[in-house]
Amino acid sequence: MKKLVFGLALVFSVIPCQARIITVDDNGPADFNNIQAAINDSWDGDRIEVRTGTYYENVYFYGKAITLTGTDPNDPNIVAQTIIDGNRADSVVTFAWGEGPDSVINGFTITNGKAPYGGGIYCWSASSPTITNCVITNNVASGEIGTARCGAGIYGGLPTIIHCSISGNSAVGFSYGGGLAYCNGYISACVITNNTVDGDGGGLYQCYATIQKCLIANNYAGGEWHGRAGGAGLYACNGQIIECTISGNRSSNKGGGLNSCNGTKKNCVIVGNMALEYGGGLYNCKGRIENCVISSNLVRDLGGGIYNDDYGGSPLIKNNIIYSNTGGGIYWKYTQPLEFSCCDAWNNAGGDYTGWAMAGKGCISNDPCFINPGYWVDISNPNVVIGPNEASCWYDQGFQTNVIWTDKKTDYHLKSEAGRWDPNQSIWVYDVNTSTCIDAGDPNSDWTAELWPHGKRINMGAYGGTPQASMSLSDVGNIADLNNDGLVDYVDLMLFTYQWSTQQFLLSEDLNRNGKVDFSDFAIFADNWLWP
Repeated sequence: MKKLVFGLALVFSVIPCQARIITVDDNGPADFNNIQAAINDSWDGDRIEVRTGTYYENVYFYGKAITLTGTDPNDPNIVAQTIIDGNRADSVVTFAWGEGPDSVINGFTITNGKAPYGGGIYCWSASSPTITNCVITNNVASGEIGTARCGAGIYGGLPTIIHCSISGNSAVGFSYGGGLAYCNGYISACVITNNTVDGDGGGLYQCYATIQKCLIANNYAGGEWHGRAGGAGLYACNGQIIECTISGNRSSNKGGGLNSCNGTKKNCVIVGNMALEYGGGLYNCKGRIENCVISSNLVRDLGGGIYNDDYGGSPLIKNNIIYSNTGGGIYWKYTQPLEFSCCDAWNNAGGDYTGWAMAGKGCISNDPCFINPGYWVDISNPNVVIGPNEASCWYDQGFQTNVIWTDKKTDYHLKSEAGRWDPNQSIWVYDVNTSTCIDAGDPNSDWTAELWPHGKRINMGAYGGTPQASMSLSDVGNIADLNNDGLVDYVDLMLFTYQWSTQQFLLSEDLNRNGKVDFSDFAIFADNWLWP
């Protein structure tokens, strides 16, 4: 009997405690009526579900690996009604005990925080929480006079931030980062808009994270510290910036879109940004600038598209379309770029290239034939479009503008008679003319993600080297050559069968481009079997 009791005790001692679901409701039956009490009662692995309501409190995770979630994080209406209000008392949410990726906050509106660092969310340097499907808005980075204020929306750490809106936050006084500051983890599919700072980095400041597929728009860097304000969109963000749209940002100094961002900038749309001095689009940005659209950026002085006066700044610039900027498309004050090749510079007021004589190999100067580029209009009469050559009227010494950037339904895909992707309708459509930027990029760049037909050469612009690249009139290659090795064989058949019955756009195996891999595609594949 003693052996049996001992054996049962041993079994139960190694069975982990089952994770609990803890409920919170501020106005109804639940385990708790406030979030912090639920966190205090939780253990690693627990899930805290918070029902709609406004919770006036400041939340501290205390190092716990728990999931704090609203009832439906994928429903924007539910997220808007599940509110944590910091009551201007501190950071609304704090991760300061080394939290890891299993510390999750998901599906909240985080608002009305006020702290010197991270009015909305504060992350200590070693903390790496997961922040998803949240709206971080109307928070302030503010403190005593003489101290820096940073990251009004989110500050610090190594957070993973996905599908969040970080908008309408402000860092005041001697400050950095209206939206985010010093966030060095991973930022994806976020909307970072309408944040303000009285210093550098209206949207993001010194975030060394990979920043991917984000909209960074209409942020402002200026205010009482306008003498040094720069990088209204991003300042000193040195990680990779990939597939982002950076538009409508305004700096009262240098770098309307990006300032001193030294990592790779690739497949980005950088348009409609404004700087009072230099670099409407990019200012002193080292690293690679590749397959971007840099268009319609305004600047009072020089380098509407790209400006560089850094002796040590020597980026690689290729496969870009630099179009309709003021103050010149590219201004280089000292040494030439490390490499400048295969760009289309066209219709830039003041010249496509200014400063150092630039002889880029493979460059052209043609209308890129965008589908629907954005444009500037007169603030008093939205029907009057302001072109780059009329841009001298857009500013005064107080940085008061009389123009508005208009980018509704913009589309920077290239026109093509062979087919170009329409993201609004999720279909391939056919135009009456074809852009000269198709098949015009660097011959050494990787083109293999582009769908057939193409000329085995990458397109210029933001969609070159991606499945959204506009198609080519070239008859080089074969649509059923899925691995791009010059043959249609058993390897391609294996790739085709792996995607059988998949319903998804922009797959190379979807040979008739209708969004599903089925018998119609198999018939096309069979017709090309053992090509050539």
